[in-house]
Amino acid sequence: AKIITKCWGKKADEVSLSGGTNTDKSIPTLLSQVSNAPIMLNEWSENMSENQKRVIQGVWDGAGYHKATIDGSTESVDINSTLILTSNDIPQYEPFFSRQVFIEMNETTFTIDQIEAFNKLQNTENMCSVSREILSYRELMRQRYNAQRKENKDYIVDVFRQDKQKITERYIDNMAVLITPICILIAENKISLNLETK
Repeated sequence: AKIITKCWGKKADEVSLSGGTNTDKSIPTLLSQVSNAPIMLNEWSENMSENQKRVIQGVWDGAGYHKATIDGSTESVDINSTLILTSNDIPQYEPFFSRQVFIEMNETTFTIDQIEAFNKLQNTENMCSVSREILSYRELMRQRYNAQRKENKDYIVDVFRQDKQKITERYIDNMAVLITPICILIAENKISLNLETK
């Protein structure tokens, strides 16, 4: 997961959540210091305090906090980035779980080719070309995103309606947000995944 942070420049140091080494306010402060790039938080645990869980939950909503200044006024600490969260546990805290894209990693053995490819990626100084490539599609996303997201959301709702399944609105939003850029890039022949767009 740490390698992904190289896409936005130098590999970011991970922030540990274990042992109470970082305060509840330090997490949104760290997230406010970076714009449009992920911060890595390591070792989520179900044993974390409810307040710590709410702080991380608030990241999804872009909720930072307000702090008092010396002159008696207040200033806001705004969150302008997102996070990558690692854990040995599968989170059971539903309000938090519904706000994340969950990727389960079960593989523990790898081929020689996979290990060599990983080491090559790990030793790459930075991968800024990835973020430059993403930024080159900004105008395309600005033009197409809202309409494509609505189309995707309507389709997802229809699928669950046909299957007579109930699903939280946030899960639908998460799925629509996740697949919308991919659908746009496929439609514009920018990428090919050999998958149907719906």
